[in-house]
Amino acid sequence: MNAPAEPRATLSKVLQTPQPMETVRISIEGMTCTGCVNSVSRVLGALPGVAQADVSLTKARAKVTYDPAQTSVDAMKQAIERAGYKAA
Repeated sequence: MNAPAEPRATLSKVLQTPQPMETVRISIEGMTCTGCVNSVSRVLGALPGVAQADVSLTKARAKVTYDPAQTSVDAMKQAIERAGYKAA
């Protein structure tokens, strides 16, 4: 007589589609030197979900590529303002 077959464990894998990255441009007032640019770059880069932050002194703005599931534009503006600059 054959032994009963053992139940097979099945794994169900949920495939998650990665969230597309978004890019935003934020105007920044109060930057006067490359030290300011470095400060803003550092605070933006420290936010979760920020993949890249390009800060321009001459254009007075930041171009930020980020994952909207991990951070928001409001969080970026707050970080800029906590660093001592005005974000618009």
